Amino acid sequence: MADTLAEIYRDTLTESDFNSSGEATIFTTDSSTSHVIKSIQAEEVDDELLLQGSLDVNGFTVVGLTANSSGTEIVAPSSTVKVKTNNIPFTYLDNRFYVQTSGTNLKSYVDAKINGVIVSAGLIDTTNTLPTSMTATAAHKQIVPFLGPNNNTVMTLHDLNSVTSVYLYNSAGTEIHSNETNYNTKWFDGKRYVYYIGNSNNNIYKIDTWASSNFESLVYTGNFPSSLNSYQRMFGIEGEWLFFWPDQSGAKGFAYNLQTGTLQDLTGNNVDNAFLYMHQQFYAVKTTDGVKIVLTNGNEWSCWTWDGTTIFDNTTQGSRVITNLSGNTEQPANGGAAHKVALGSRLYYINNYNNLAYFEFEGTPAFGAQLTTSNSFAVAVASYKHLSYSEVAPTASEISDRSISTNIGVKLRITGVTST
Repeated sequence: MADTLAEIYRDTLTESDFNSSGEATIFTTDSSTSHVIKSIQAEEVDDELLLQGSLDVNGFTVVGLTANSSGTEIVAPSSTVKVKTNNIPFTYLDNRFYVQTSGTNLKSYVDAKINGVIVSAGLIDTTNTLPTSMTATAAHKQIVPFLGPNNNTVMTLHDLNSVTSVYLYNSAGTEIHSNETNYNTKWFDGKRYVYYIGNSNNNIYKIDTWASSNFESLVYTGNFPSSLNSYQRMFGIEGEWLFFWPDQSGAKGFAYNLQTGTLQDLTGNNVDNAFLYMHQQFYAVKTTDGVKIVLTNGNEWSCWTWDGTTIFDNTTQGSRVITNLSGNTEQPANGGAAHKVALGSRLYYINNYNNLAYFEFEGTPAFGAQLTTSNSFAVAVASYKHLSYSEVAPTASEISDRSISTNIGVKLRITGVTST
């Protein structure tokens, strides 16, 4: 038997080398050949769309291929060596921003993602047919289609005072659930759940927009001070925080941790001592230095930084950071009341040029960019200029039509001793 110090394997694996289980066989040994692997060098082909594979010998994971490694691994005769990854087949998911163009249609701005990485930004889809006509108008409105495995559609309406309604439709356009209780603020998390306070100003409930039955469930049991009243508000960060107050002047503001199930004070009594412009809408965005509680009041936008423990009161109202938006590129359409989308550290909206724009709260709050041009979201009905958002898995035909090329893969070099 001869031992040879050698390069055992050297090649670049790409998407086509992997089967539907995310496995690529790189070599096998016959009944008289064995290897002692001494060194593995791995380099991702793409810096963003990562393979993140692992080396597998006879069904056992040896090492992750995220960096170079050294050591000793024996590959016995009659063995199979594979690279395995969970990133192939691809997971396709879109960020879709919607504007209603008629009672039965939405127009969308699409960032197409593969494995969570945006691979094609700014696709425009002019046809997102609604399952039924949704002509209701409100100062603050959302319509979000293609929700969950049942392709439900949710519509929320809020006049920023008493009217707070939510309607859920199935793919056939049948209304399958609704909640129209006045002074009962509701918040859709942009993904799955609509949260609200119980009619007696107690408990927190959620509506599952993905469901086909048993829509409502209890999230938190407890009573809140005062009563559901004018300018109650609810907003939050999906899967993390729910912020709300049942009454602007007779109650505290609260923060409910969706991960731990705990409730804490956000403000002292009264909420309007801590914040201002209570007749307008609030949002929350996530930054590296904490949650930004954002108030949009026409062209004057304010934010407060919340570190997870601060209780705002009349001494902290003045801590807000104020930005005055100037010019049609920055200024929001409809005087600023229309619904906006908080996503990550940004707040997205339709500007006075009828284009999609965003404001960035990471670092010093400032206008970010206009993402579309040429009045991309001009609509015939002014009261439709609300922005909505959801993550949507594109259909096979949509994926095919996009013809997006990818460069996922790994350059791999394995050296050691070969015995024959």
